[in-house]
Amino acid sequence: MLDKDNNPLFEEDLIKDYSHGRVALIGDALHTADPNAGMGTTLGLEDAMYLSKMLRDHDYKDAFYYFEHDRKPRAEKVFRSASLLDNLDFDHAEDYAFFNDGIDAGWDK
Repeated sequence: MLDKDNNPLFEEDLIKDYSHGRVALIGDALHTADPNAGMGTTLGLEDAMYLSKMLRDHDYKDAFYYFEHDRKPRAEKVFRSASLLDNLDFDHAEDYAFFNDGIDAGWDK
């Protein structure tokens, strides 16, 4: 795949595990977003907010579990959305992430 200036883009597969021990990854370190999707910063901010809330409310093991369980479907949708943009195939649009999907999480307990 090439970017708009014909430079090669390399697609990385999604990482299976979001954490190991007391370390968790977020944002592009965890799930790189194709630049065509325009979602890299969005995912990073969503991850940071959600993981912060989970760590506030749970011990780190449970927080990491909930973070991976709850965030993985969103990251997978964003990952697939790049191919939607590349191919403009709207036959299965429900399988892709769009700007209005986001997360439904506030700071309230």
